[in-house]
Amino acid sequence: MGALNTAQLHPLPSGLLPGFDIAKLAGAHPPCAILRAFQNRTTVPPMKKTLYGIPNCDTVKKARTWLADNGQEFAFHDFKKQGLDRATVAHWLEQTDWETLVNRKGTTWRKLSDERRAQVVDKASALDLMLENPSVIKRPVLEGAGPLTVGFSAEQYERLFGDWPA
Repeated sequence: MGALNTAQLHPLPSGLLPGFDIAKLAGAHPPCAILRAFQNRTTVPPMKKTLYGIPNCDTVKKARTWLADNGQEFAFHDFKKQGLDRATVAHWLEQTDWETLVNRKGTTWRKLSDERRAQVVDKASALDLMLENPSVIKRPVLEGAGPLTVGFSAEQYERLFGDWPA
């Protein structure tokens, strides 16, 4: 069998194998090697899981324990000590409603003045509040395990992780 003519690869969409020169692969390798390169290239490593919260929060403790007991690797981000940047919270707000993220049942919310609470009426004002007072965020926030998850229950995490690899 001679070298594979690149015309035989048509219709191979451009960008299918970013970083690979298809013509070079085709001339030097049989078609099965190109297929293996494609298969290897499309294997995406699991996203890093990050659990955001405050370490002394009981709900965060339960989530951390559940993740560890179920072999889930994750990084813990203490947003009281490490803070939160605008980009992170804005990204969360792209994935879930601000009313889900702002814990209006918690002590921090109740301690806010009536005037300050009345100012929180939309995504932008909620973002400002969460950056001023990270403790007002409903905890924990789990990112990188599928859809953004706010709060914790064992049933919720069991549904979320199902057959997810540890």
